Amino acid sequence: MGDIVVGSGPAGVSVAKALLARGRRVTMIDGGQVLEQNNNAARAAMAAKSPSDWSDGECAAFQAPQFDTPGGQARRYGSDFAMEPASATLAGSGDWFALRASRATGGLSNYWGAAVLPYRQQDISNWPIFLNELAPHYASVAKFMPVSGRSDDLADLLPGFSMKDARAIKPGPQAEVLLARLAQNKDRLAEQGVFAGAARQAVDPACQGCGMCLHGCPWQYIYSSQHSIAELLADENFTLKPGCVAVRFGEDAKGAHVTPGRWQHVERRAGFYWRRGA
Repeated sequence: MGDIVVGSGPAGVSVAKALLARGRRVTMIDGGQVLEQNNNAARAAMAAKSPSDWSDGECAAFQAPQFDTPGGQARRYGSDFAMEPASATLAGSGDWFALRASRATGGLSNYWGAAVLPYRQQDISNWPIFLNELAPHYASVAKFMPVSGRSDDLADLLPGFSMKDARAIKPGPQAEVLLARLAQNKDRLAEQGVFAGAARQAVDPACQGCGMCLHGCPWQYIYSSQHSIAELLADENFTLKPGCVAVRFGEDAKGAHVTPGRWQHVERRAGFYWRRGA
């Protein structure tokens, strides 16, 4: 079978790409949940129009599910498809820690995949790795993940992730004013250890600034690692097994082992159940 990657989140996709680049055979096992057809249709209907043509009713209907989300939960496109409470995935786990898991293609990156900030050397001073060792991997990720940003006063603060060839999302009017004021006072701010610049985000620069980010970008410009699955599937050495989860991990003299299993959604209060299988 070759190498097994568990999950299609950003880490899983990055690992799979790195292994494939070395000529390895990769099998990714993944829960395989995707956005429901009706919610995807609602998304597509919004994306078919310019934001200026959206009616108040359309906007309200698209946003309403997010406003009604239970505490500790998040929603995109009116769906809970990519987030589950710990009790649905970890036996006996309570909700006091607000832990959330995902069996969706793309994992939790379906919900918050926009912020992209590299570590600074001082952030990892007690790690057994240095920033100059991480920098090439940041660059590799930037090749398949759309990263918007620009070279500004944050460049020296975050040298591990160059914005040299990146394109920035056009700031909104308030952000433009704020950035201009910060730029006017940057010397005084620097004396206080304060530096400002445009956010580094995993968002396609084609962003239309519609303000629907937290409800689900109609055009899916906010990166989710599910966007990289099609590219992975084009590699003959890559195999995706959706609807499959890791039931058990083990290790012996022959190496590490993963016991896969199937899962199914049972429409009862009990929620999700494991079903053992190959």
